[in-house]
Amino acid sequence: MNVPESFLAQPYDDRQLIVVADEIRPPEQAPEQSEISGANTSIWQTAGAAVIPVVLSPGAALAALAVKRLIRWNEERVRRATKEGVNIRSVSRAEIQGLLFPPGHPRRKVVYVGHPSFKRQYIPFAAFHRALFEQKAIEAMELLAGLGATSIKIRQVAGTATSASIAASLGVPIQGVTVDVGSEIGYQASQNSEILLSATLVPTQAPRIPDGLVWYPHERTWQGVARMRLSNGLEAYSLEIDYKDDYGINSKVSAKIADIGFDIGGSYSSIESTKWVMQGEFAPLHTLPPLHSNDN
Repeated sequence: MNVPESFLAQPYDDRQLIVVADEIRPPEQAPEQSEISGANTSIWQTAGAAVIPVVLSPGAALAALAVKRLIRWNEERVRRATKEGVNIRSVSRAEIQGLLFPPGHPRRKVVYVGHPSFKRQYIPFAAFHRALFEQKAIEAMELLAGLGATSIKIRQVAGTATSASIAASLGVPIQGVTVDVGSEIGYQASQNSEILLSATLVPTQAPRIPDGLVWYPHERTWQGVARMRLSNGLEAYSLEIDYKDDYGINSKVSAKIADIGFDIGGSYSSIESTKWVMQGEFAPLHTLPPLHSNDN
């Protein structure tokens, strides 16, 4: 089932923060009269078949009452958040069908943040900045690998230990290349920037811009490197990964959410101000399969 277009069409500010509300399911349909026989027929006819479905068993009634209380609790917290200046939208499960959440999500009371570029993705508040920066760094590596990089060395020029720890998850195989993570991690260079990852790649495909990149259309410097590589055979590169905008997701808002009673989904990771530099070399174009006329 697709996400209702009315939800995705709304401004980012109006759907940035969401919490998934519980719903009370409608009672089952009444049985057909043809299914009722014997002495029970007079009972159904007397009581009225339309009334029977809303009579719940003790267990079902308690469950429905618990859901009602949770719905009221959720609505009260949303109103309180609005008064605190935090725009959290309560959505039903029908409204989020087709949205992308991490495995095991969405969960009750957890506040999720919409991806600023990929409308269908929602991330727990606590992991928002880490997830976005990790995506951006991986995409940069995928771009460089697609363009035929033979080496990638990542230096952290500005940032925190939290952002530095992300580098450990980047040394994974990339489609079309072989990655060999080096042992220089932690080396302090002369410009006082730390090498977070050093990798050797063996490109086997014609240089190209990979499909489905989310950050690339917004990064003019990345586009410049790609153009020089594809048009002029660039063989050495320096690519910056900046992460400056907090998108309004910060420790102050995190504290308000916790005070209201909602959950941020873990320990808040603040890596809003980070700068990495990826440097390395590309394979000479004549050593790779030729570009086709319909390549990017």
